[in-house]
Amino acid sequence: QPADPGLHRRLILALDVIEHRFERGVVITTSGIDKFYSNGLDLQLALSTEGFFESYLWRLFQKFLTYPMPTISLVNGHAFAAGFMLGMHHDYRIQNPSRGFVCVNELDFGAPLQAPMVSVFREKLPAATFRNAILEARRFGGREALEAGIVDALGGLDDALAFVKSRGLHRKAESGVYGTLREEMYRGLLAV
Repeated sequence: QPADPGLHRRLILALDVIEHRFERGVVITTSGIDKFYSNGLDLQLALSTEGFFESYLWRLFQKFLTYPMPTISLVNGHAFAAGFMLGMHHDYRIQNPSRGFVCVNELDFGAPLQAPMVSVFREKLPAATFRNAILEARRFGGREALEAGIVDALGGLDDALAFVKSRGLHRKAESGVYGTLREEMYRGLLAV
């Protein structure tokens, strides 16, 4: 379950292993469940786990914002709430064109958004898309998400690999300053 602190620790550990034990390249996250990238948090579990947001969720978001290699969220299915937020903390997003929606649906179930949750949308989305995502809980399919500036491309893993190659992303971390540039670029998000 996405609210499981162990899952967040394992994701951070996996990113650390990639960073320290492999050549610099690109990290692509996706899900092994075709229908879902991530359906978000088990809100009751998150609220009942002491320090969950500060110690686990915000830490994971910050890890992606400062990671020293390019990151791509390959949204293979639905990405709702915190699952969508996690995807937004990547550098690039590629969405399945025929399956799944991205949506900030906290409005629908009455959960207020904390500053670290909403700030990534404010930072990365056009104003109208930001408004529609937060105040309408709009569901964006692949084509609509591309047109709204949420995702950078449509497709699956082969398309993500072609995207990496076409932009030369596999070489961007070689100079050693990629993470530093991200920290400066996202200084406002990191301060929230």
